Amino acid sequence: EKLLKNTLKQQTKESVNYGLLLFKLADLYSYQGQYTKANQAFVEALPILEKTTGLNSPDYLVALVNYGTLFA
Repeated sequence: EKLLKNTLKQQTKESVNYGLLLFKLADLYSYQGQYTKANQAFVEALPILEKTTGLNSPDYLVALVNYGTLFA
């Protein structure tokens, strides 16, 4: 978590790397059972990934599916 957060600080917001790191952080929080934090990270990551990678990109689609598992 600490490494992801530190690396995130080095990225430009709205960049593809920022979105991907947020997605990974959201996954980590989800696996740890920190669902509120996971939700916040997914909500921030998804629009960035949509904009930078496109609706049909594997990264965006996997993030969207993983976000959906929070509500399953």
